[in-house]
Amino acid sequence: MDVPCPHCGEPIDTYEFHEEEGGYMHNSARFQKFGCGWYKDQTCSRERPYDAEAASRAQAAMELSDQPDDWGVACDV
Repeated sequence: MDVPCPHCGEPIDTYEFHEEEGGYMHNSARFQKFGCGWYKDQTCSRERPYDAEAASRAQAAMELSDQPDDWGVACDV
């Protein structure tokens, strides 16, 4: 399932959260904080948003739920 970066809106496949060291919930929390740069502990570095509206929806979804599976609704609009 894709979830938009909360900083730029670029869709990220949540399966990637399983692949990196630390586990799904730890990595999804890093994604919530850093966005696209979560795997390097660096904030998303895009100069222009990929999709500003998707980023805004992702931020709202993340505020409403701690569960990464719920964040995908930001892509479903």
